[in-house]
Amino acid sequence: MLIERRFTNLVKKGSRFWNVSGVDADLSLSGAKVKLESLAALVNGAIAFDSPENSSPAAADDTFGLYADLAHSQRGVIVKLALPDAKGLKAGSTPLMYQGLEVGQLTKMTLNPGGSVTGEMTVDPSVVDLLREKTRIEMRSPKLSLNDASLSSLLTGNTFELIPGEGQPSNNFVVAPADKALLQKPGVVTVTLTAPESYGIEAGQPLILHGVQVGQVLERKLTEKGVSFSAAIDPKYSDLVHGDSKFVVNSRVDVKVGLDGVEFLGASASEWVNGGVRILPGNKGPLRDSYPLYANLDKAIENSLSDLPTTTLTLTAETLPDVQAGSVVLYRKFEVGEVITVRPRAEAFDIELHIKPEYRKLLTPNSVFWAEGGAKVQLNGSGLTVQASPLSRALRGAISFDNLTGAGGNLRKGDKRILFPSETAARAVGGQITLHAFDAGKLAEGMPIRYLGIDIGQIQKLTLITARNEVQATAVLYPEYVQTFARTGTRFSVVTPQISAAGVEHLDTILQPYINVEPGRGNARRDFELQEATITDSRYLDGLSIVVEVPEAGSLNIGTPVLFRGMEVGTVTGLTLGSLADRVMVTLRISERYQHLVRNNSVFWLASGYSLDFRADGGVVKTGTFNQFIRGGIAFATPPGTPLAPKAQRVNTSCCLRVNERGGASGEPLCRVNPAGSGVNAPEPLCYTARLNDSLWCAVAQNSVFLPEQFLAQMREALPAHLSL
Repeated sequence: MLIERRFTNLVKKGSRFWNVSGVDADLSLSGAKVKLESLAALVNGAIAFDSPENSSPAAADDTFGLYADLAHSQRGVIVKLALPDAKGLKAGSTPLMYQGLEVGQLTKMTLNPGGSVTGEMTVDPSVVDLLREKTRIEMRSPKLSLNDASLSSLLTGNTFELIPGEGQPSNNFVVAPADKALLQKPGVVTVTLTAPESYGIEAGQPLILHGVQVGQVLERKLTEKGVSFSAAIDPKYSDLVHGDSKFVVNSRVDVKVGLDGVEFLGASASEWVNGGVRILPGNKGPLRDSYPLYANLDKAIENSLSDLPTTTLTLTAETLPDVQAGSVVLYRKFEVGEVITVRPRAEAFDIELHIKPEYRKLLTPNSVFWAEGGAKVQLNGSGLTVQASPLSRALRGAISFDNLTGAGGNLRKGDKRILFPSETAARAVGGQITLHAFDAGKLAEGMPIRYLGIDIGQIQKLTLITARNEVQATAVLYPEYVQTFARTGTRFSVVTPQISAAGVEHLDTILQPYINVEPGRGNARRDFELQEATITDSRYLDGLSIVVEVPEAGSLNIGTPVLFRGMEVGTVTGLTLGSLADRVMVTLRISERYQHLVRNNSVFWLASGYSLDFRADGGVVKTGTFNQFIRGGIAFATPPGTPLAPKAQRVNTSCCLRVNERGGASGEPLCRVNPAGSGVNAPEPLCYTARLNDSLWCAVAQNSVFLPEQFLAQMREALPAHLSL
């Protein structure tokens, strides 16, 4: 090369020469870079050089190197690099960055025989002092981040980052990729995460604790059982992770689409873009080597790695109700879980349920389950009531449960719980009874059993027993009522509308008759006779029960009132023949409020509402209300005396029932036996009577005399037409 004499002083010992011939163009995502030295250089070619000021002049015939371009002619330090690969790197273009400044450039890459990649980098002399043994050079790849929205970093491609360290000067470095850069820190902790699938987690994504990055995912591997991840935790945060810590996917957006609408569940916008793994810190045990990776927070709470919810319990049903996977599980109309799957077997179906962890405390051994229908229709005297379920439940189906006292008495550990077809069947667990009736004319399946207007059970099935010519009704009592009503002495009767001269009763049962129950006090029992009628008035349920005897029942019926001084204080509850069939035993119930009026010497008589007494010297007529005349009744009184006789006790003893308050048809008193069985005399008559002859009677009371003719005329006018005098 010939240098003109006038320019020889520009050539120094440290001069650098490079080729500037033609056009140097670089087209990349960062743009187009075109270098054109001059038109003459483009046509003839050229060599450029520069010289340092403090260098000595060059001598003739000195030898210099010719560089390909200006970049290769830099007078910085040449550093050798061991690269992980050449992906995203370009010699002469990939820069070395330090605190945002370019302090070097990759100048050469070589593919070695073993497949490894090495390179050379020219580093600015100003940072040569930073190149030491513990200095790290990391390769950074551009990523979309809401924390750094710089588009230039996305367009420039990969870069090298200089991280100063201590030690002796060095010019050989191993370049670590950004996703494994944390491994070069001293004291770094690595753990293995296992999951059934990748969940979109990749190497380089962060580990986040309380919103702060404390580590990163190093590597992802596919295994026979799923996917495993190697993750590194920054040494300064490793003491915040414990043995019971849990790792949860943080980059996933969960979308639930259903009849209730569309529900999006996700992390913050930046976390959604960056992805990564969220750490639930825990507080017990030392850091472990391996942890499961959960798909979401719910799975972590349940310790479940499956995509399906965990099975909390399994129900069994002989026939499949209107439920399917995804049907809701309700506790008193509140959603607490869902149906996971339905599995058919040869003779039944298994329904697996998932109950949310926060509601599992509602499950007890007394829990019973039933399938919810689309709508409930009730027809009664109040009208037609339709209770419809929400559309989502009607389409998907639902299972409800509740806790009933005594329902889990026979449940053993490991037994599957039964899914009942209805709420009524579920509430009847362990409360089955049998009712015997002469015919089923007034009975129907589903007929309610009531006590004081409250439903306590229901008839399930009617069966004809041909051997005994009877109908057997299988009924159920709800568990909370079994102990009270399944006892000896309990009476069951059908309540239907009754129309009589006394009026209309139980009109509300026209649309829905029911079975009334009167509780007994005996031992446990499950088999009962269905009675014709029982009392439904709560005034007499806990009253005093006594028995009176009468030659024949006459107009007495169940419900006939018992009167004291004309006021109703009790009722007739039963009529039966005596042991020798020579009399009728009438059972009375006196209200608890008035039972102190019944004494051991009380007397009872028929009170029809009209009393006629004719004699030769006149007659006596006593009248009551028309209702009393139609219904009749039994009256009682206690003879005066000092002291009063003891109160009658609740015993099954009897006394004779008089025809009237004075005695028999001829005026003599009938026998009267108190509950203890001792006889007493009749009380003094309220009126004095005298007999004139065989056909005429007259009554004398308080010095008033009725002549026979006048008395008979008045009686004929007063008596109803169907009675003759």
